[in-house]
Amino acid sequence: MTLNSFDGVVFHSPYTKLVQKSLARLVLNDVLLMSPEEVTKNYPGLEGLRETKLEESYFDRDVEKALLTGSQKLFETKTRPSLLVANQVGNMYTPSVYGGLVSYLISKSESELLGTRICLFSYGSGSVASMYSIRIASTSTEALKNLLRGVSDIQKRLSARQNVDPAQFSKTMQLREDVHHSGELSWKTVIHKAKYEVD
Repeated sequence: MTLNSFDGVVFHSPYTKLVQKSLARLVLNDVLLMSPEEVTKNYPGLEGLRETKLEESYFDRDVEKALLTGSQKLFETKTRPSLLVANQVGNMYTPSVYGGLVSYLISKSESELLGTRICLFSYGSGSVASMYSIRIASTSTEALKNLLRGVSDIQKRLSARQNVDPAQFSKTMQLREDVHHSGELSWKTVIHKAKYEVD
């Protein structure tokens, strides 16, 4: 299995440069496992990395630069479409990889998604990482239609956000802290009060 096995590659996204570097590292894995002919066919210009030792590559800037350059086209087609939510919202920590999946799904039409395989990778902060793939059904199903309908307005929701003065945000967070577990106000009341004060 190589990156060619996937139509999309989605990562946990603390910041987008890390995602680009992560894809580049997967390219290095491919280069090390492929035959010279396969490397030339799939990653022209990276043939010189076939003898790279992983342990020696982690802090090698020349290797990183070559990988980033050599994986740019792959990044643009298979990974960049997954970064909309991360770019707009920032690091969501645990749900970040699923924000990437949503971004990827809304970047394509239903017909473009049918039959595709998407790799998802969550780094695990050095403790436990998980990588798995999902396949979109090759024929349209009610479940797929419902899924896509449920995320189709993400761009609209992102565009509808309101700028709030940092002082107002701090005041709202302080109100939340003050009433936490007090039973005096529900969270819905806090949201309503904060919205009323913003408006």
